[in-house]
Amino acid sequence: MDGAPMEVRAPRSLAPLFALLAATGVGCAPAIAPLVEHHHVREALCAYGAGSAEDDAMIERGLFRDLDPRVQVSTADVPIAAQGTPHLQALKVHVATNALPIDRIRVQARSPARGVAPADRWSLARLTHETLPESRTVGPGAAEEITIGILAVVSLGLIRIEPSRPRTEYPSEGEMERAAPRAYSLSKALKSTCNPSETEGTAMRCTFAFALRDDEEDPVAIDLEVILEAHPSDRGECTLKGQARLDLGSRTKLAESVAQSYAEFRNVTVHR
Repeated sequence: MDGAPMEVRAPRSLAPLFALLAATGVGCAPAIAPLVEHHHVREALCAYGAGSAEDDAMIERGLFRDLDPRVQVSTADVPIAAQGTPHLQALKVHVATNALPIDRIRVQARSPARGVAPADRWSLARLTHETLPESRTVGPGAAEEITIGILAVVSLGLIRIEPSRPRTEYPSEGEMERAAPRAYSLSKALKSTCNPSETEGTAMRCTFAFALRDDEEDPVAIDLEVILEAHPSDRGECTLKGQARLDLGSRTKLAESVAQSYAEFRNVTVHR
């Protein structure tokens, strides 16, 4: 064995990383192509913005290809209590992603069209032309002030009680329902949720609910925004934001459009 060359082999699972080091050189900024090709997602995400526009475009394509966001759209029933004028429709946008080895994925949805509102009470109340009661600041009541004054007189000033501090009171569920019955009913029936999946890595499963009025002419569209985040210990936050638009067409043919184009989950192209 003396004099024979000794061969050192890297473990198979580390071979892509050794290839990456050989391609980049120790101490140099990483080459983007090997990062993307070998799915080094966290490293590619933190290299975003540090190189050329071509490098950034390669990272965007690679990371969103690995994320593979998929979308399904369904119509939803409008509760009887929410029906009236203007006539309303409801829809839900379901989003699912693959898992990536990063720290956080955020998914957001909004509509650029007039007369389309997310399913929160304040937005729905504006859609139905209702007014929700506001919170109010409440100070010490008259009875409390009288009691404090009597104690001070009887005790010749020896007993001093500070009045209670002003506090904020929020409208009750009953007050909300009485003030805006249509918006309240819609908010109970339409729920938006966005939660990570129980899987290795980070993946998201989201449902975004919307209500829309029939008396607007704008075509229905939903804008999706996906934000990838990594929080390395040796530098600041790494982020990449992508967007996609769902064009659902005319409100009068919404159910037909949804049934034809989004009855099943379909891939969407996310771009910067």
